[in-house]
Amino acid sequence: MKPVLKTFTEPRPNGWGFLLAGFLLAVAALYILALTPAVEKDFPRLVAGYSLLFAAYTALVVGLGKRAGRAQTVAMGCLILAFGLGERAAFWKMTPCDDIHRYAWEAKVAAAGKDPSRLPPNSAELRSLRDGNYSSINHPEIATVYPPVAQWFFRLGFIAGMTSWKILLLLCDVFAALLLWKKGGVVTALYFLNPLLAFEGVGRGHYEPIWLLLVLAAWRCWEMQKPSLGALMLSLAVLVKPQAMLLAGPWVIALGPRRGRIGAGLLLIAAATVFAAWKTGDSLRYFIAHFQYNSWLPWLLARAGGLMGDHFLLAWITPGAVGLTVIYLARQKRPPPFETWGLWLMGSLLITAKTFHPWYALWILPFACLRKSAFWIALTGTQILGLWPYWHQSHGQPWAEIPWLRFAIGIPPLLFTLALPWIQRRFPHSRPLSEPSFPPITKPWRYPRS
Repeated sequence: MKPVLKTFTEPRPNGWGFLLAGFLLAVAALYILALTPAVEKDFPRLVAGYSLLFAAYTALVVGLGKRAGRAQTVAMGCLILAFGLGERAAFWKMTPCDDIHRYAWEAKVAAAGKDPSRLPPNSAELRSLRDGNYSSINHPEIATVYPPVAQWFFRLGFIAGMTSWKILLLLCDVFAALLLWKKGGVVTALYFLNPLLAFEGVGRGHYEPIWLLLVLAAWRCWEMQKPSLGALMLSLAVLVKPQAMLLAGPWVIALGPRRGRIGAGLLLIAAATVFAAWKTGDSLRYFIAHFQYNSWLPWLLARAGGLMGDHFLLAWITPGAVGLTVIYLARQKRPPPFETWGLWLMGSLLITAKTFHPWYALWILPFACLRKSAFWIALTGTQILGLWPYWHQSHGQPWAEIPWLRFAIGIPPLLFTLALPWIQRRFPHSRPLSEPSFPPITKPWRYPRS
């Protein structure tokens, strides 16, 4: 399977123009974003600054590709690190998201020896723990939807309040970039410099960077052919965010010859999945059944006619799409690499999910960077528009979906993906970056023994 997005390298110019343009755009964007304390305060300024930052991101990635291709140099690594830290510095003072109050509350409850999966915030048993943070918790009648390992990270991250939490998220981003460095500077830049990752992670405080680090650790173990350690990383990822259970399939198919070691690893993943479902199953089912925002395929099917009710969508659309994806990939002549599994499975989940908040696009980001997927990377540039209802709500208007917003988010990346072959033909003296290297395959479905 060929990568969709191809970055170009050519001898003249050497990418300095793109790097300079990216630097100037980044300075302007970061200045605007540093003056935007919260989404609710000045959404138009946020969109303007974010758009400039995404343009800078594009110019920097193209410039790095033209300058060095897949070469890994200290100078390239320092440049990527400097720009990435600059992005996060601009977002550091931003007012965090609503979910952060739940994280801090559950860290406090767990530290008091209580079980957040059994006691919702409005429980009388937790009355003595209520503080100024309690009134900002969304849906206090619902117990936690976050699995046990996520709770451990909450306790670790909030040792010193918001500052220590953001430091933890920053470290996760840096370590994830180090895991990607083996794939070259361009792939690392695609991930670490992505504005949505910096904005929703260090900026708004969502805990996705923790989950992404564990998933990338599992991917790195897959490349190093260490299935047992990879299964452990996937198990921890499941216990941070249950969506990682979709990635257990590659361990069954792509690593089939090592039956004993894989069997123990899969048993661990299965146990983690059952434990996560036992601790958070009721709350997750309530969330899935009662919440819907900015969905794609479910919204289109619901508009198509009355035959597609919510129960049908909930029961069949997502499992069916994931199942068809597994069948399609499993029937390939050569076993797809782990990042291809992740791209297709997470893409199926996002397209069919009933709720698609902007930070959900981060679930697919590492796989999109590894496969250089034009659509999903471009989508991180338009997902910022999904925060529009927050701005409306801050001006006294009721929370409501904006139907046309999903088209404003999804159509530009689609048009860019369709136009990409024409854009590539406009550079006759360019050559695409070489494909990422995959583990050697000696026979279908089998890897050489280490």
